[in-house]
Amino acid sequence: MMYGDLRKAYGSLPGPLKPREPKVTLPFQAVFLSWFLPTLVFTVVSGTASSSLLTYYPILIYVILAVVTIGCMLTLHIVSLVLRRYFSGRSKVFPFWYAFLGVALTSSLVASVWFAHLNYMKNEIASDTLKRLAIASNVDPAVDSSSRYLDVGRVEFSNSTTLDLGKSIGFKNKEVYCVAPIVNNASKAPATYDYWAVGLNCCDQNGFRCGEYQKPNARSGVRLLNEEQREFYTLAVNEAEATFGIKTALPLFFFWVEDSEALQRSWQAKTIEYWVLATVTFAAFLFAAVVAGGAFF
Repeated sequence: MMYGDLRKAYGSLPGPLKPREPKVTLPFQAVFLSWFLPTLVFTVVSGTASSSLLTYYPILIYVILAVVTIGCMLTLHIVSLVLRRYFSGRSKVFPFWYAFLGVALTSSLVASVWFAHLNYMKNEIASDTLKRLAIASNVDPAVDSSSRYLDVGRVEFSNSTTLDLGKSIGFKNKEVYCVAPIVNNASKAPATYDYWAVGLNCCDQNGFRCGEYQKPNARSGVRLLNEEQREFYTLAVNEAEATFGIKTALPLFFFWVEDSEALQRSWQAKTIEYWVLATVTFAAFLFAAVVAGGAFF
């Protein structure tokens, strides 16, 4: 009876234990830094380098870029040392998050500088330039020479000023560069047509539909500041001269609006809007990459 109990007891003993595999834990601190640091670099660089700081305090922007670049280079140096340790066989675990951080930091610096340049040139520089130019009011296109307003960014025309849509025309060079003369309805035709409303891809056989042409109270102009576009608008004016038998001396180009100050503010608002959108997009994309890295590595 006792012998049987002993066999039963021995039979119930467990077999040899299997060695436990080491539990792999996700280094949350490294994961967070791999997302946070590149996002911080993109936010700071793209925001400051596309703002009015670049216009008024360029040295400050260069200092910020230098500090961020040095910080990124020091981080990349540490990453290279860790990778060298792995490839030399002194470490058996691939330092994935170090490599991820190096790639993400480099990408964020390059992408932020590229975006800042585009955003600044497309939106901010026009707003900042207008702030530094003069403002003219009660300008009569029939009698006031355009040579008096070469340093003007915003113009308020006289009450009887309107667009002569019958003399509008477009010059096509991939884009359509549309022009229409700004005239005084209460005066006779000027000797030279030197004030022109302009727009891009907003005219065809049905006429000129650029800016706020349909608003009866629109009598303001915001100066065209894009030098590349100015050349093509000048060609459009030359075509209008040949087509309608008119003359120009020193044409000035404006965006036709009701409130010129509101248009200027909208350009600056677009700078901030594009920056926020780009930052959120970059942060979301990097977050998805971090999640994928944590899932597979």
